[in-house]
Amino acid sequence: MSLSFEYFACLLLYLPFTQATLTVTVPESLIQAKPGSDVLLPCYFEKSSGHIDLKSLAVIWSVGTRDIAKYEDKLEVFHPGAKMSSEGLQQGNASILLPNVQDADGAIYTCFVIHSPDSEKESILLRVEAAPLVKLGSTKVQLTKPSTVACTATDFYPGNISMTWFRNDRIVQGPEWPPAQPSTGQLFRAESLLKLIPEFSDANANYSCHIHHQAREGPEVLKFQLHLQARPIIQLITRPQGEKFVVAVCSLSNFYPSQINIHWLQNGVPQEQIKSEVHRMHNGMFSITSVFFPQKNDVEVTYVCRAEHEALETPLEQSVLWQPEVTTTIPSIPVVPWLLGFSIGFGFGLTLGAGILYCIHKGKNNTVTGTSSEEMSLQKIDKEKAAKVSKPKIGEARSRLISTEELEGVQEQ
Repeated sequence: MSLSFEYFACLLLYLPFTQATLTVTVPESLIQAKPGSDVLLPCYFEKSSGHIDLKSLAVIWSVGTRDIAKYEDKLEVFHPGAKMSSEGLQQGNASILLPNVQDADGAIYTCFVIHSPDSEKESILLRVEAAPLVKLGSTKVQLTKPSTVACTATDFYPGNISMTWFRNDRIVQGPEWPPAQPSTGQLFRAESLLKLIPEFSDANANYSCHIHHQAREGPEVLKFQLHLQARPIIQLITRPQGEKFVVAVCSLSNFYPSQINIHWLQNGVPQEQIKSEVHRMHNGMFSITSVFFPQKNDVEVTYVCRAEHEALETPLEQSVLWQPEVTTTIPSIPVVPWLLGFSIGFGFGLTLGAGILYCIHKGKNNTVTGTSSEEMSLQKIDKEKAAKVSKPKIGEARSRLISTEELEGVQEQ
């Protein structure tokens, strides 16, 4: 300490008591700073006369017995990177800026101001810490199914934190110290999950998440009530079964709460339907039924039953294919004259041929059953004559006659 400063100090001890005309002001509460941040320690002073004489002024910033900055005719800084403005002193501003604070910088700092013949000092508590930013996750839970509600704390320092869950002011889970995970910079984050299987009795219960951290004087409390939900179950049936139905029934059941929208659609266009009232089931949940009668059409159509409910992230849908009845008719074929003549002629030929074959066959049967030698001679003569007559002339087409042996073969077949 220089001789001039000691002179000021000794002079203050021996001066007669007078009313203080120097006032020093610092924040009443402690200052919190995140690790790695730059923090300003505010210190302001004023003279009752309103005039500040730098030649009569001395300012000392200290931590315990260690000086970190001093002004006496000139500014001296002993803390690496610390800043105090000489120009600000003339305006009554003795604040000091500490850069990149860390755990070791957390302490009580003293701002000592002397303006001869007056002096005054004030202290500031600096803590390198950060209070958590807290938020609650979704309170929508599924009835009678394992569910969770998240309580999350972020951007806090140091990493020690505890969380406790209450139901109607009674602890239902915790306290627990969830592991702190690195977040931005040197800060941390942590999360606690309330695990439960919600029942209808939880609908009006008051829940809360209590977060304890040294950067807060008391716990941070997040209060909430559970929002109970149950996703609908869809079932679609047709009567009669199959794709040629005349009525389709879409049933939705086991949903909660009761508000629900149900539609029948064709290519996104709503169709007429008949809906029942929402019905309370024996398990406390709800159900509803929609009946749909398809309109007659000449082509197949796909119909969709769509349900919209707050428990669903996207609409619940089920589709059914409808096909029209197909009537089979025999088309009338115009009678072509030549085809008719051919048919008649072909039929007459078959009849005539069949008659000839029958007569020949009958004659053979007569021979087998008993024919006189005279009759056999006459038949032999007739055959010879027939052979001469049927012998083709030169230049004529040869027509084949069916033999007896061939006739017998046809008969056997």
